[in-house]
Amino acid sequence: IEKRAVPAAARAAAAIMICVYGCCNTEEARLEAGMIKLRQGDLSTAIALFDKVLEKNPDSSTAHCNIGLALWRQGKQDQALVSLKKAADLAENDPRPLEFMGLIFDEQKSYESARKSFEQAGVRAPKSARILTERGVMELHADNLQGALSSLMKAFAADSVYPPALYNLAVIYRDHLNNLEKAAIFFDRYLKVAGDDRHSKAAGDFMQPPDPENSTAREFLIEGRAAIGREEFDKALETYKMAAMLTPASVSRLQNMAMMSYYAGDHVEAEKLLDRTPRLGLLENGEDDRAGV
Repeated sequence: IEKRAVPAAARAAAAIMICVYGCCNTEEARLEAGMIKLRQGDLSTAIALFDKVLEKNPDSSTAHCNIGLALWRQGKQDQALVSLKKAADLAENDPRPLEFMGLIFDEQKSYESARKSFEQAGVRAPKSARILTERGVMELHADNLQGALSSLMKAFAADSVYPPALYNLAVIYRDHLNNLEKAAIFFDRYLKVAGDDRHSKAAGDFMQPPDPENSTAREFLIEGRAAIGREEFDKALETYKMAAMLTPASVSRLQNMAMMSYYAGDHVEAEKLLDRTPRLGLLENGEDDRAGV
């Protein structure tokens, strides 16, 4: 999986997102002034203003959270974690301080700590597609493929058009589960909602039909499976025929062509293709021939 494919937007937003809770008038004025400085990138002044709030109200979760964000943007990750932990303890129902902590741990490659932070944030916001996606990526860092898939599917259930969940599901199905049909479904969904972001080209390349004059049998097989995922059975049959032309003695190719002919309603052709397969014997071991339809 492409680890950096998950909520890039969340990472960017985290640097300027402001945690706001109830506060009194004077405190509110100082907090607002600190937030303005934080948005402007005047981090030292922002921290000084938030510190003033803490002098009067040491339990201001807003001040602790925003100091954490300012320190994070200064590159002081460990200090930021201390402030965010205080904010998380004080604001017991808000997931954001824990989510920010998870993002920092991820940057530090402390993946188990990141996973725990996202897990705790998820308790506070169990239907957040963003948090579920981040947790899924951390599960994959821990080589827990089923945990990753479970979290990402929950993210998809929570928000069926959340691009990072769609992209990472596609990558898992493509790279880890060798299920190209499902990968095609999620890449297609991703391309419809993501716009022109940095991962669109990779998704588009996967969905792009191969060049008939300069492609391998495996590339046609991949396109055939992707077409099945899109329920474009005529297209799948066409690409499997191209694959069979390149490797005519392939049992899996003939079986795939037979299946597509059957779906297309040509049962006679399907039977003819299936009749040919026993005479060809076993396949050689090859990645492109491992899984038929």
